[in-house]
Amino acid sequence: MRFASKKHTTLLTGAILFITSISVFGEELKPGFIIDKSNLSSLDDATFEGTPVKDMIPEKTQWLITDHNLRIKLAASKPMPVVKKPLELAKKYDNENTVSLNENGHLINWTAGMPFPNVDLTAPDAASKLMWNFYVAGDASSFDFLNLEKFAFVFIDGKSGIEREQIWALQYYKMWGRTWSDEPIIGDSKLLNRKLLFATYPDDVRGVGTFINEYVDERPDEAWAYIRSFRRIRRISGNSWSEPIPGTDLLQEDDIGFQTKPSNYASWKLLGKKKLLLPIHPDMELFTWKPDAGSQKNEYPAMDLSAAPYWHPNPDFVVWQPRETYVIEGVPPSYHPYGRRIIYMDAATHTIPMGEIYDKRNEYWKGSMHPVMVYADPAMDLNLAFPSLGVIADYKRMHATNYVTGKPDNKMMNTPGINGNHINVEVLRKGEPVRPQ
Repeated sequence: MRFASKKHTTLLTGAILFITSISVFGEELKPGFIIDKSNLSSLDDATFEGTPVKDMIPEKTQWLITDHNLRIKLAASKPMPVVKKPLELAKKYDNENTVSLNENGHLINWTAGMPFPNVDLTAPDAASKLMWNFYVAGDASSFDFLNLEKFAFVFIDGKSGIEREQIWALQYYKMWGRTWSDEPIIGDSKLLNRKLLFATYPDDVRGVGTFINEYVDERPDEAWAYIRSFRRIRRISGNSWSEPIPGTDLLQEDDIGFQTKPSNYASWKLLGKKKLLLPIHPDMELFTWKPDAGSQKNEYPAMDLSAAPYWHPNPDFVVWQPRETYVIEGVPPSYHPYGRRIIYMDAATHTIPMGEIYDKRNEYWKGSMHPVMVYADPAMDLNLAFPSLGVIADYKRMHATNYVTGKPDNKMMNTPGINGNHINVEVLRKGEPVRPQ
């Protein structure tokens, strides 16, 4: 009897493994599978929940996987809770028949609730309407008062890792379009929002930040900043939404995917609606920052610190599932530093888990990820989709600023004991968040 040589046995074993790998990657992937640079090229014929995997990963996201170590952990699809109140208010105020956009893209005749509960996706203004739905009534915007007393900006070098941390506060009070109050409008000044965003630690940056009055009509924002070196409050441009948050990789508008009135942009275009893998799932833990947990790995469990560039979501914490997604292109005004941005908006929750930012030469500049978890308030019988981790990565500088959210001392949304008058410019001088009165 002739026996195969060791060389032939090795070749045969390799061939079997190769054929097996083709078979595996040509079949249905299971929840828990991690897509990374070692296997992405082998997934041409693979599916997940019946849809071709690569069809659900945008080109730039695939580039982040192959060239920048992004890892995507698949999770079985599970519905996200959707807040019903904005749609109930839309019906109450007959928004479908009364709310519109003027020629400059501003909301007309809107009181509260989802401005456009039924968007015709074939209409030229479909993208603008979807962006307004996100901005004033999407799940992450359906609060009356967002009270992030303490979150961290984490500054990351793409080669060496975490550089430093700063603690900031975001206090965002709605004056118009209130969802949970008996009266949807406070006062008669047409104020839409009052926003405080400022540093509280370390001491050398305490108070650095902005206070902004944002109007529901066409008036530009009113904005102030605290100049720490002079210990003075200074009025700044109403276009501060397009300026950097001091020391970070973010513009003011970059928070939670997009944070300025959609009418501030020159144009919006709906590129399509498709099923994509997005970092959104109800089983993910809400709080992404564990102060005083010891090691960086324990303090920032939602960040993948295992390999450069150190800023991606950690697949042990953040999972991805197929979601119906609006793909929207926004072009800012000519004075803006960005050339355009692509927004991936979850169609059910109107949140923005992912985005792309291009410069004026149409070269990829920044990546934006805002994994969406669930905020629960049993007292209000409320469950809403909310991003408590953010990644804004500058791929030209290879530097990123992540934001991570810790468990607050007070209610994170609709905190009692704080009203709109408490949210004012003098808070910057004190450098401490407003507490319940």
